[in-house]
This record gives sequence, C-alpha cells and structure tokens, in this order.
Amino acid sequence: MITNWWRTITNRAFTGGQKRVPVTPVWIPKTEGKRIKKCNICGGKTHFDLTRPIDNLRETEVCRQCHAIMRNMDVAQVLLLKASLALTTSLREAGIILGQMNILELAHGGAIGGVLLDVPGYQSSEYFDDVEPGACSAAGIRCEDVQALTFPENHFDFVISQDVFEHVPDIKQGFSEIWRVLKPGGYHVFTIPYHRNTPHSVVRAAMVGSEIKHILEPAYHGDPVRSEGALVFTDFGQDIRVILTGLGFDVELYEHYYPAPSGGYNVVFCTRKAQRE
Repeated sequence: MITNWWRTITNRAFTGGQKRVPVTPVWIPKTEGKRIKKCNICGGKTHFDLTRPIDNLRETEVCRQCHAIMRNMDVAQVLLLKASLALTTSLREAGIILGQMNILELAHGGAIGGVLLDVPGYQSSEYFDDVEPGACSAAGIRCEDVQALTFPENHFDFVISQDVFEHVPDIKQGFSEIWRVLKPGGYHVFTIPYHRNTPHSVVRAAMVGSEIKHILEPAYHGDPVRSEGALVFTDFGQDIRVILTGLGFDVELYEHYYPAPSGGYNVVFCTRKAQRE
C-alpha cells in the first residue's frame, strides 16, 4: 500500500541555518490508502491512483474536474489548515469563510484561482513586461512586480505563490514585499523548486542595471505569458529558511512524500509575518 505522510518542520528545528537539532516531527496522514478520493480544491470526486506509472507526480494532473495538479492540492491543504478549516473540506466549500479574508495569488488562472476567482477579497496578478504595475492588461489581468507591489501594507491575510520566486531577480526584496503587504500574523503559502539536500542556494543569473548577467547556463521554466519561458534566477537550497527567518518570518515546511512515483516529493513553505525586532 502506498502511504503518504505530511511532515511539519518549523524554523526552530534548525540552528545556524544548516545544523539539525533533535526535534520530534509531526506526521499527519494525508490520504487513505493509495487513492485520493476528493479534490480539496473544487470538492469533486476523483479516483487518482498513486500506483500508476508517473513521470513527475508534483506536476501531474490529479483532478479531472478542476485540472488541479498535485502541487496545487498540496498548497490547498496548507491553506485550509492555516485558515482553521477542516482538511476534509475543499476551497470551493469554504468560499464563504475565505471570502471574509483578503487573499492575493501571484498568478492568474490555475485550479486554485479558478475556484476562488469570484470569492470576495481574492485577487490575482501576473507580471507583464509591457504593463505598468498596478494596471491591468488588455485581458483585464492585474500586473504586479513582487519586488515592488502596489498594495498597501498590512493588507492581506494570505499570499499564495506557486513556483514563482525562482524567477524573481532579487528574492530578498520580493519576500520583503510579501512581508510588507501581509497583515500581522498573515501567511505566505508557497512552493519553489527546493533542493532539500543542498545546503546553499545557487544564483544562476542576476540583474546588473537593466541587463541580465548569466552566471550559469540559462534555464527556463514553462510560462503562460512568455513563449520563451521564464528565466530561473535561483536554485533554492536549505539556506532559504535562514533568509526567510532573517526577514521577519516564522517558517514552516510541509513536506509531502509519496515514495513510489517519480517526483513524489513536494514541499509547501508557510511563512507567517512576525514582528520585526
């Protein structure tokens, strides 16, 4: 039988950025047996079989109704947890409660956005090279640069981003902007391609003035906005926890692991805006 365990690691479990000190991790079963029976985004019934041949589970479509991939569902689970909602519910079913919160998603469309689009307080954005931040594209999509968000401070209960920050040139500035726009105690729930066995993050490219300086061979990820893809600036390692803590966040890592399929590991970061000293 395939078993998935959900492990929580807090920033208190690490000192000096790299040394693991003894802690008792919390393990929460995520699914029953080998099948996911309900989508935690749209609430639809699904019978996704985790034992089938899979090239990359993290990016595999799990729900045929809302087209959620496993990464989307992992993020949704942390959202439900931090919003103090039952993990047996779905984002769609929780719309009335979530509608009482201000939520920003740094992407337009996708499974989560498709369900929350009409929920009061939910906003989404993309970054467009030819649109002024704070303005909308011809398609009505708001443009935002995470390094210089146009929202007021202390505004959002949740900010969501999925595989965005590896494409941000100045990650400290980007995360600082997230901290600024979050309400005290608010959460940034996000994913990044995370190299959990690598101590230090690797800078692949940097901005020098208005020019991109390539330090390593350019790498690109698929991008619905740019046909050439989105350039990767950073490959994240373990030190991202130290960076986030230094910026004033409490940090938790929710590790999701299905041992059988390829790409069966995913981690969702959940950072809470703490008071800066």
